[in-house]
Amino acid sequence: MVKITKIISSALFILFSVILTAHSGSESKDLRHIRLQLKWTHQFQFSGYYMAQEKGYYRDAGLDVEFLQGGRTVNVTDQVLSGKADFGVGTSELILDYAAGKSVVVLGVIYQHSPLVLIDCHQESQSSSIRKMAEKPIAMEPNSKDLFAMLRKNGVALSELELVDHVESIESFEVGCEGRAFSAYLTDETYTLDQKGINYTTYSPRTYGIDFYGDNFFTRREMVKDHYKIVKAFRDATLLGWQTVMQNPQEAVDLIVEKYPGGKSRAQLLYEAEATDELMTHLVEPGFMLPNRWQSIAATYIDLGMLDKQPDLDKFILWFDDFIIPVWVMVIFAVGILFILFLLIFVVYFKSFNVRLYARLSAFQIYSSIMLKLWIFPKSLSGF
Repeated sequence: MVKITKIISSALFILFSVILTAHSGSESKDLRHIRLQLKWTHQFQFSGYYMAQEKGYYRDAGLDVEFLQGGRTVNVTDQVLSGKADFGVGTSELILDYAAGKSVVVLGVIYQHSPLVLIDCHQESQSSSIRKMAEKPIAMEPNSKDLFAMLRKNGVALSELELVDHVESIESFEVGCEGRAFSAYLTDETYTLDQKGINYTTYSPRTYGIDFYGDNFFTRREMVKDHYKIVKAFRDATLLGWQTVMQNPQEAVDLIVEKYPGGKSRAQLLYEAEATDELMTHLVEPGFMLPNRWQSIAATYIDLGMLDKQPDLDKFILWFDDFIIPVWVMVIFAVGILFILFLLIFVVYFKSFNVRLYARLSAFQIYSSIMLKLWIFPKSLSGF
């Protein structure tokens, strides 16, 4: 009897395993395979996408996401437009592609501020200025138009710049980098310079009123037209991944070290996490963007001669039904409304008070006049 029970139990277990495997297999077949083209190799910069994968947000949205690593020779926009990738991680220069007639659609902004800066390496005893730095050869990486705008705003003629390839790694700087200037990410190269004890000065476009968006994620117009639900599902799961990263940056670092190693140490990734937190800010949710901010970026490109006119953003920004205004905006709006109401009440009360005060003053003046006359001419007023 015991043998029969064991045999039946084993048979049921095997049957259950087969059914479960078949069900899992059918679930996997139902997942839509998509590819996300990253700008660079694996690092904290893309942690929100990794987290969405790790936590099952993509899977729950019916997506099987493959990450394609980027590099110097990878053009993310071309990858997406050619269909080699379905989504891509871009920069503010995406609006230049759009203005040039390319069918790119931005889905959300991750970095509210650009991490790009110019670094001037010099001896500690030497002073530094943008004008002095511009006299040096500058290693400028692609997608650095906001740095050019900063130089131009400080009176540097772009035609006078000596630009060199941005190929030499900072890791190769054995002692220092005097006589060099180069573009860099606040989330990356500055860590290495600090660790090596190299003296440098950082120039950020934000200091001079040029505030570009940093990383965004985008797709092509055909994807929106033919697969809107997939686009929305990817966007929602991605933003959820970034929200999780903002709440648990340490967990994101652990995930990268374990599953997405890109050659950076844990200390480097933690440094990048802290810098990323500042660039994303906690004033708005991940994905938040405004048309007038894009228009401001376009205006800078017009000033640089890279655009002829403001592009129509109707087909560039994809708005979703669940677009949420940040809480702080609603709070400021509510406070503003209350202040206006208070001001109106004060004005009405003050006006009413003035009317009453004027009436009393008029009555007092009449009364004073009568009393004065009675005191000066008592007999004439009495009829004698």
